Amino acid sequence: MLTPSIDCRDQSITADFTLSNNLSVLRDWRNCYTSGILWTTVPMFTNTSQTTKSNMAGIAAFLKNAWNKEPVIVVSCAIGVSAVLIPLVSPYTKYSGMMNKAVPYNYPVPVRNDGKMDDIPSHPSEPKGPNLDWFKNL
Repeated sequence: MLTPSIDCRDQSITADFTLSNNLSVLRDWRNCYTSGILWTTVPMFTNTSQTTKSNMAGIAAFLKNAWNKEPVIVVSCAIGVSAVLIPLVSPYTKYSGMMNKAVPYNYPVPVRNDGKMDDIPSHPSEPKGPNLDWFKNL
């Protein structure tokens, strides 16, 4: 485990730290800055993207920290995510889509078929087109 180290004497700041020590490093940076020393170099931090248990622990720590600081924002984000995901797995969405496909959007004017109109039933009460038998069998 690396420990934070701050060197303000030669007008440069170097820092090696882990996530658990970043607050003390930032506090030391502030002390160097307020002491009137000009920063000449800013350290670059590399991001290692390896999926490990520490990444999951970091996500859990982030969520715990966010919940402790701003619970209203965490709840609103959770509601937003659930509003996006729940319709994708809801059976209500499936069956309402099936009903919308079976019921026409525009209804034809009830006219009598003269033999040349195949898509219009000969009588307004004649069942023609997609039916809702699957809905009756539920």
